[in-house]
Amino acid sequence: MLVGSHIADQKAKFASEEAWLEACLQQARQTNSKLAAHNNQLTNQIAVLDRQTRELQAAYAVNRADRKQLLAEKGNIENTMKANARVVASAEAEISAQQRVLADARANNRTNDSALLEAEILALQRQKTQLEDANRQLAAMTARISV
Repeated sequence: MLVGSHIADQKAKFASEEAWLEACLQQARQTNSKLAAHNNQLTNQIAVLDRQTRELQAAYAVNRADRKQLLAEKGNIENTMKANARVVASAEAEISAQQRVLADARANNRTNDSALLEAEILALQRQKTQLEDANRQLAAMTARISV
């Protein structure tokens, strides 16, 4: 994400503070929606990877799978972790930008806007926590695969 590209950094482009705050709130809602969808998809993906990993480990234990197959599966999991780490970084940037907006809203006594923004920020933080939990699960899978 480029500095200044977030709507939170473009206050001067809006006709009013209210319009800017509404745009920021809409941005937070959209990001929350996208993160929730990503988390749902990732949860399903982790379940599949976990099942595949366990099956592959069992096959390896009885010589029906080889080291190359285990390493390929480990690579798939690591790629998923890397992609998810990028989503975590994006979520962190969104939270940071929205916290700046919240500080501005509070400084200008925008109580209603502040409450709405705070709720969205809390939801963003919950989504980010889920993303981080997913990466911990994925890391545990790669540790299991170590050959």
